[in-house]
Amino acid sequence: MPVPAWLHASLRVDYGAFLPMWAQERRFGWATPAFAAVLQRWPRIFECKDQRIGFSTWVESAHARSEAVAEVLSVLRTESFFAGWRDERFSVYAEASGEPLFSIERGAIKRFGIRGRATHINGLVENPSGVSMWISRRASNKSTDPGKYDNLVGGGIGEGYDAWDTLLKEAWEEAGVPLDLAQSARPRDTLRFDYLSAEGLDSNEVECFDLSLPTDFQPTNQDGEVDRFELIPLEEIYDLLRRPHFFTVDAALVIWNCLRRWQQPDD
Repeated sequence: MPVPAWLHASLRVDYGAFLPMWAQERRFGWATPAFAAVLQRWPRIFECKDQRIGFSTWVESAHARSEAVAEVLSVLRTESFFAGWRDERFSVYAEASGEPLFSIERGAIKRFGIRGRATHINGLVENPSGVSMWISRRASNKSTDPGKYDNLVGGGIGEGYDAWDTLLKEAWEEAGVPLDLAQSARPRDTLRFDYLSAEGLDSNEVECFDLSLPTDFQPTNQDGEVDRFELIPLEEIYDLLRRPHFFTVDAALVIWNCLRRWQQPDD
């Protein structure tokens, strides 16, 4: 099953168009040259040398970096640099993981090209006629990808949470999945991918789960972030995936990966 052409194109990234961002000689993100120039307004915090952006030498601890970045973001927020402000902290790790380097507001991670972690659930219903998948349509007032189609559940892993905690929390908030049912979700794959966004680099690590749902289950959104849900047979899903940007990039890749596991035939 080939990757849809628009999705394949979306996942091609020229990293030479970005400046790497470093802390303690560990790369944690990518900044556009334009945003790197903005950060140079704070030479006490950031310095640019050898075509890369790093924290100044005095910013040595995770706490100090977190406080310094918060100082910068408090100004840039008033200048409309971020599409949405979540009041939600994300832990920032280096490429090779390890201890968190600092924490940052979730709404700023694309500007810094920081890899965000998320949990997505493929909601599947099996019946005698075949297998269907629950698809959600994002609310029209969402700050990112409004109105696009998405997985049954998808949410970022905030500071203090892991993938499983996030699954249980988001399953209820986004689709009204009760705890005992959500706990039957099965871990499948970890997908790492990047793509360009209007704000910079959207870098992702997504933990994918499959959740078998009873035929009489009806998703019900609890947090106002979903307009509606549709139950669609798997044989129709791939046709929808081929529509450019009908789905979010994240959901399209997670769903395509799920369809491969269910061995849907090539066209």
